[in-house]
Parts: sequence; C-alpha cells; structure tokens
Amino acid sequence: MNFLELAASRHSVRNYKPDPIPKESLDKILEAGRVAP
Repeated sequence: MNFLELAASRHSVRNYKPDPIPKESLDKILEAGRVAP
C-alpha cells in the first residue's frame, strides 16, 4: 500500500465499544507514546 492509497482509505471512528481496555494493552499503548519521537 502506498501513501496515496493509505490516505484515501483512512476514516474516522466515532462509535466505540463500551468494553474496558485490558491494563496490559493500555500500558503498551502509553509506553509507545512515551518513547515516540
């Protein structure tokens, strides 16, 4: 997939599931954001 295909296929998510996020997943997401440039 090239950048134009990626940009054309993106969409916003406005409906979220009420399911809780597992702590391990949330920890990984937050760590990735913390170490990102």
